[in-house]
Amino acid sequence: MKLNLNVCNKTDFFIDKNEFILMIKSLLKKCGIKTNEIKIDLNVVSARNIAEINKKYRRINGPTDVLSFSYINNRDFINPRKDIVYFGEVFIAPDVIRKNAEKYGTILKQELSRVLIHGLLHLFGYEHESSRQKRGEMERMEKDVFLSLKNKALIFK
Repeated sequence: MKLNLNVCNKTDFFIDKNEFILMIKSLLKKCGIKTNEIKIDLNVVSARNIAEINKKYRRINGPTDVLSFSYINNRDFINPRKDIVYFGEVFIAPDVIRKNAEKYGTILKQELSRVLIHGLLHLFGYEHESSRQKRGEMERMEKDVFLSLKNKALIFK
């Protein structure tokens, strides 16, 4: 499976694209997603930028750690001749992630891993806002994937 990860970093936060690629490939496998080629955009933005996006698309004031925009239900993003799927975009805000790591007593890179898993699961069709059942399914998958990746040493340390 070929993974085309486009990283747009608008901050001074260091992003190791290869670590993200390993994590994403492992997550795709864990979720049972199979296709020849996958495209995902990762946008690293400031707290102010993510707050603006949050306000515009979710009508929620203030910053958040991660936002995902899944395109898998839109056939325009799938090229059936080449089996290329553009899953969508994930926006992360390192400043917010850093504050959450302090709040939850975790190290930054583990919180970054948790946030990335959460955002990617949204791209792959998981959600948590429509029902308790959906929330439970997503939370179980997040924990399962986090532990699986941690055991494979793919969780950022």
